Amino acid sequence: MKANWLWLLLGLALVFGLAMACGGGDDDDDDDNAAGDDDNNTDDDSGDDDDDNDDNDDSGDDDLGVQNATQSECLDDAEGKDDIWDPMEDPIDVVQVAWDSGVLQIEDLFAYANCGFELEVAVALEDDVITVTENDIGTPADCMCPFNLNYEITGIPAGDYTLRIERTSLKEKAGSEIFEFALTLGADNFKWYVPYVELFSAGDTATQPFQARIAACYLYHLADQRFYVSGSGNMYHVFAYDWYNLDQPGEADPNCQMPVLVDIGNLGAGSYYFGAPSYHDDEWSMLTFEADIE
Repeated sequence: MKANWLWLLLGLALVFGLAMACGGGDDDDDDDNAAGDDDNNTDDDSGDDDDDNDDNDDSGDDDLGVQNATQSECLDDAEGKDDIWDPMEDPIDVVQVAWDSGVLQIEDLFAYANCGFELEVAVALEDDVITVTENDIGTPADCMCPFNLNYEITGIPAGDYTLRIERTSLKEKAGSEIFEFALTLGADNFKWYVPYVELFSAGDTATQPFQARIAACYLYHLADQRFYVSGSGNMYHVFAYDWYNLDQPGEADPNCQMPVLVDIGNLGAGSYYFGAPSYHDDEWSMLTFEADIE
């Protein structure tokens, strides 16, 4: 009997030992699987992230951000401004852009909008086009006035882009174009700015497209000056642009560029108003002329 009990106990011990060994193996497998799952999940996640990042490289939306968005009070009440702001005589939507340490800084000066305008900025990146939308989320009023809008766009990789700025209103949800410009964003810090414009006049009204003559002064890079034309109907604005390096700006040449012909576009018969913003001695002004096209 004692021998039988010993054999029985020994058998039970062997069975228990095998059970423990199998259980331990399951734990190892589970641990391995769990770690493997984690690894696999990490790989999958990182793979997804890589895919997402690849997608983001195309759209860039997940990396983009808006910071430091501000707007001024209505500039109609600015000191020394006696008359109501008139876009036929005063600057509107003078957009200046700076690229500083990977941040795209945007000034939209004299943004002519509803008096109840309240700024909310959205940004998207697709096919090397940065689209910034200045959304109006305010309460509409029965008047218009200019605002200075400032904001910064983060998360843009270095590269060549077209910057497009649009603005919506509470009535018009589709963005209307305010500005479009080709930018190279790299290691250097730049600012694109509107200089002092001394001459702005009508060209030959018989030409198509219609041409304006413009001469700018205090330029850093005479050969690189560019122009942006904005407008519709019977009102058009021509914006001259120069640039300088923020870290090593050097000195602007006070001499004026010889008059340059700027194509306005093909215009039908009628009376037209044209204006060009000019910045000189810390003040903005508008050079204007009117032309009748037959």
